[in-house]
Amino acid sequence: MAALETVVRHASDSIDWIDRTGLLASDHAPLVRAPLLVQLDTPLPAGLRLHHKRGRSVLWRARAGALLYVVDGDASPEDLEAPVETAYGVSGTVSDPQGRFLPRRFAISAGNAAGHAVDLYRSVAGTRFRAAGGLRMSLARADGSPLPWALVEVTVTPPVGGAHRFVGQADARGELDLPLSRLPALTRDAPATGYPATLAVRAVPGASAGQAADPDTAVGVDLRDPFSGTPGPTGSLQVEPGRITRVSSPASDHLIVEAP
Repeated sequence: MAALETVVRHASDSIDWIDRTGLLASDHAPLVRAPLLVQLDTPLPAGLRLHHKRGRSVLWRARAGALLYVVDGDASPEDLEAPVETAYGVSGTVSDPQGRFLPRRFAISAGNAAGHAVDLYRSVAGTRFRAAGGLRMSLARADGSPLPWALVEVTVTPPVGGAHRFVGQADARGELDLPLSRLPALTRDAPATGYPATLAVRAVPGASAGQAADPDTAVGVDLRDPFSGTPGPTGSLQVEPGRITRVSSPASDHLIVEAP
């Protein structure tokens, strides 16, 4: 039976909210399942609406126009092709009202259903250590003031299987819990009690505890090595699978970072 008309509606664009804390791997990008609050800096272009569902926000055209139209009869493949849009900026702040994920700022150039992935990082309250254990740390500047919103990347190198990379973000107080999910356990005949690892810190320029930052703008900074205390772009440590280890610079309760 032929249709009298066909309503065609194309999404303008979408944002996937990624739960990025923990393992960094191409096959590991789970969506955030917590309900999120998205607050935009400025209104969307006329006719656009932002619809939210678990892990994704979709930009739809709410008015008849290039992306929402009616075709007489059955739509042909040509009728179903999405027209080219003029790109438009979308920026704002995303947060988790339940506090399991840290708030962050974001900015994208939207349109033409390009699709975007924005990384969110778990708070200390939202982090759970599993059997592989993890790392606990407090980041502070040389003067002792907390370093908010910094990213920490840890690379662990077991004797077989290649390196494992993990990432997490410090909260407004510089506190961070980093689970080491999928890190292989030590074998019974292992020659050492742990695996060698390195860590690096990226700080957001001008970040303050009272305002969410955009971690995508973070830049590499020096830190004081947990073993030697020597400043440098990376630090060294030993990771023992199954344990929760506190990481700090020598003679300090904090991991001291050489950041403004």
